[in-house]
Amino acid sequence: MKAYLCFDGVGTTTRAILFNERGPIGYGQSGGTNTNFTTLEDCRGNIAACLSEALRGVSNPVIETLYAMIVGPGEILKEELCRRAEVANIRFLGEGEAGILAGALRTSGLVAMSGTGSDAFYVATDGHRAVVGAYGAILGDDGSGTWIGQAALRKAIAYGEGWGEATIFRAMIFKAWGIQEPFDIVRYIHDTPSPFRTVASAVPVIAEAARRGDRVCLELFSEAGRLMAAQMLALIRRERPPEDERICVCCGGTWKAHPRMYESFVEQMRIFAPDVPVQKPAFEHVMAGVVINEMAAKPELSPDALRVRLAERYAPYRITW
Repeated sequence: MKAYLCFDGVGTTTRAILFNERGPIGYGQSGGTNTNFTTLEDCRGNIAACLSEALRGVSNPVIETLYAMIVGPGEILKEELCRRAEVANIRFLGEGEAGILAGALRTSGLVAMSGTGSDAFYVATDGHRAVVGAYGAILGDDGSGTWIGQAALRKAIAYGEGWGEATIFRAMIFKAWGIQEPFDIVRYIHDTPSPFRTVASAVPVIAEAARRGDRVCLELFSEAGRLMAAQMLALIRRERPPEDERICVCCGGTWKAHPRMYESFVEQMRIFAPDVPVQKPAFEHVMAGVVINEMAAKPELSPDALRVRLAERYAPYRITW
């Protein structure tokens, strides 16, 4: 059976879609691939599990093209896929390229990426690519899930020690993580193979605290939006994209956590780059290969028409935050 495979591997999650011209055949999902946040062994296991799930029940699969966006070891992805299928072509996509394709259903534009890590991308029609950020959690990733998690945990510790602002997040994260004694939080984070990913996993709890009105957590989401805007504005000043490429889509799981982050980002963009419209993404990154195939088959379709065409068939990967 001839088919296509989309693969998306980032800090927390891997996703895969097996599809043909009629639509999806199989889906896969597992843990992350970014070795800044996990071990190489864990990365390989996550890739293998994701591919096995997507290809389950398919006899002698032939992959015409693998569309792969992976923050991590691409060679491991090749090895694991070739163990499971015959692969004719492999096309690796950059994170920004995949974001603008799946998020805006366009081939050029700007992407504000905030997941476990963070970056600001520019993808030009002529093939030029540019980025601000991408230095990892120790040196950068401002406005990412890891940044929010680390900042909230530090504030919770400061409050518990008696020198920080009161926050309900401290009690909430202790309960969520089953922590009894304050110093147990050190072991909880550092005894895992991926401490940064563990820190980022606190974001849903931080978001719940913000929804309950916690000022500390609300301000962290506001600051994350401002930091993402600062990086995007720096990219725009440096690259000066032409008018038809001045559209920005906000991609990545951290944007979904609390609306204050997106609101803060949009506020900054309206003040300092009012000619750059900002939008939420249409689909998850893993849809980039599907979009490429559809654009080739139906080049006359506008982004809006393409969104409608794909929305029902690929409903699991629509974004509705």
